[in-house]
Amino acid sequence: MNRKKIITGILAALTGIAVAGSFMAYFILQPDKPWLALFVAGMGGILAVNLGLILFFIHKNLKR
Repeated sequence: MNRKKIITGILAALTGIAVAGSFMAYFILQPDKPWLALFVAGMGGILAVNLGLILFFIHKNLKR
């Protein structure tokens, strides 16, 4: 495997974990603390967007 596939695979996995974790935290925390659930899901969404942008730019600019 080349370096580009390894890096993009790791970043894609981290993005998926961040998205899944934010969804799970939102639905688990919502009955008890709705504002905390919204905050945690929002921060998870921001993290997923940042990781997605990193993934896009690394995939675009990394050689091979």
